[in-house]
Amino acid sequence: MIKLLSTTKGLKAYGVYTALESINGNEEYLGERRPKGVDHGQHVSRTSWLDKRDERFVWGEDKQPTVLIIGGGQGGLNLAARLKVMGISHLIIEKNPKIGDNWRNRYKFLVLHDPVWYDHMAYINFPETWPIFTPKDKLGGWFESYAESMELSYWTNKSVTGSSFDETSKEWTVKIVDNETGEEVQLHPKHLVMATGHSGEPNIPHFKGEENFKGVIVHSSKFKSGKPFAGKNALVIGCCNSGHDIAHDLYEQGVNATILQRSSTCVITSENGLRITNVGTFEQDGPPVAIADIIAHSSHIKLQNLIQQQHFRQAVKEEPEFYESLAKAGFNLDAGFGSTGLFGKYVRRGGGYYIDVGCSKLITEGKIKIRSGVEIDSFGENSVTLSDGSVINDLSIVVLATGYSNMKDSAFRITDEKVVSKLNPVWGLDDEGELKTIWRQSGYPGFWFMGGNLALSRYFSKRLALQIIAYEKGFL
Repeated sequence: MIKLLSTTKGLKAYGVYTALESINGNEEYLGERRPKGVDHGQHVSRTSWLDKRDERFVWGEDKQPTVLIIGGGQGGLNLAARLKVMGISHLIIEKNPKIGDNWRNRYKFLVLHDPVWYDHMAYINFPETWPIFTPKDKLGGWFESYAESMELSYWTNKSVTGSSFDETSKEWTVKIVDNETGEEVQLHPKHLVMATGHSGEPNIPHFKGEENFKGVIVHSSKFKSGKPFAGKNALVIGCCNSGHDIAHDLYEQGVNATILQRSSTCVITSENGLRITNVGTFEQDGPPVAIADIIAHSSHIKLQNLIQQQHFRQAVKEEPEFYESLAKAGFNLDAGFGSTGLFGKYVRRGGGYYIDVGCSKLITEGKIKIRSGVEIDSFGENSVTLSDGSVINDLSIVVLATGYSNMKDSAFRITDEKVVSKLNPVWGLDDEGELKTIWRQSGYPGFWFMGGNLALSRYFSKRLALQIIAYEKGFL
């Protein structure tokens, strides 16, 4: 793609973007290359489509997948779809009983903050009837149907408990345990992909006196609903998407909620801020999603920074009362790194922002309390003392919306120190303005990280699949 700029001397090229789209011998089975679905004629001992479909779930001694994918969320599903369409065998290992449970199991009222036009999956767009913002259980059902529609290979209710790499054979030995029966099997793929989300393990801080607290302390990843705490008091530690959403739920369930804002937060609105951010790309009547992806990913980080600065500046300009009311309520706002807004923060730290879907108004109206610029000093039996000496009393639940560690930390759960010691940190920008490690070489041969939101998983799944194919062909 060549990007042109209009000047007084005519059009000038200011950016040239290239990307690998296909490797000979592994072209995508699309359009004219799509499978027939039947082999007409006379065939002794013919096997049906269903027979062949069932075979895709059978792996063992004489049949090994080229790529083993740990995790059946948007990262694992998009990558598996790319590999299948390019002719590379794969197997997804999902710890939950069903594909899509990783979303179904989240807090009850979770709805995606990103619009539908941004969230399409590889090869299959959401239908025209789909809501703009997707409820988490509806998304879980879509994931389950996607795995079937794309004829992906997956094992559910199983966990990877260990793995090691043979330097001679260039193969992994992966131990997989059935969560129900405890039965263990071993597989020997050539590539191992962690697709458990771009975050690592839940970040659970500990506080002085927390063992004396008579109420509930729970990380946001385990929180379900505020309903059991109706009429009681709650404290949410953390002020990004999850913290806001959980406080919002607590309020609607009749809980008196307070948010503890430890550091400043970048906020845009779901209606206006997202519209400005996605203008010309991911919007109703916008370009086809494949073209929108190229437009979105074809700019150098310096140009991206300038664009993001303009977007955030425009969002603030169009809604000054929104930002003024938050500041007046004591909410600590920021404009992101170098005023690049929400997405500037997302690619650099994976957090520190909120896409407002209603909680901001609850804060400005005093229906949800905000305590900013303080930390927790200690816990009492039913209270928390803050660093400024003030006390929040009669607490029944404290929710830790404190984020996650680096994705590299999750690798300790499925492989040995020999591998983990060579893996590079995941996420954040490198010196060239590219995201570190994820969808790229990890630091250890045959080990890959896959994650990100739906849009990033859709786009970069193809980049990662092509790299795996290039390794298989000896190009890298």
